[in-house]
Amino acid sequence: MIVGVGTDIVSLERFKTKLDQYNEALLNRLFTPIEQEKANHCHCELTKLGAYAKRFAAKEAFSKALGTGIGQNISWTDIEIVNNDQGAPQLRVSDNIKSYIYQLIPKGYKPIFHVSLSDEKMVALAFVVIEAVPAAQGN
Repeated sequence: MIVGVGTDIVSLERFKTKLDQYNEALLNRLFTPIEQEKANHCHCELTKLGAYAKRFAAKEAFSKALGTGIGQNISWTDIEIVNNDQGAPQLRVSDNIKSYIYQLIPKGYKPIFHVSLSDEKMVALAFVVIEAVPAAQGN
């Protein structure tokens, strides 16, 4: 059962302007240490910028799928974008968000997050689906 769908697109030029303006303070507000390490591992500045922008877009897309947006009850670092062993992006969320999601889904179900990230030249895109499956099914 689909609980929510969200998408977001980010202009890398606009995102770079904000990062240049607020620098490390903004990075620490938006991204976990794991996300920063992943992006900072990129040697090319454009690739690094794309890594950050994709993760930002994914957090926005997730908050839209959740129906809450980022704000009073959810912070940027409550949502973390990591990569599995094959390199595919995965969403990890704080206990605060897990509690909220379990209020949205039927008893006996658990949430599964699907995330797709892409970037091309000067844009980054993310698409997120929140799915509820019977607790005995899926990972």
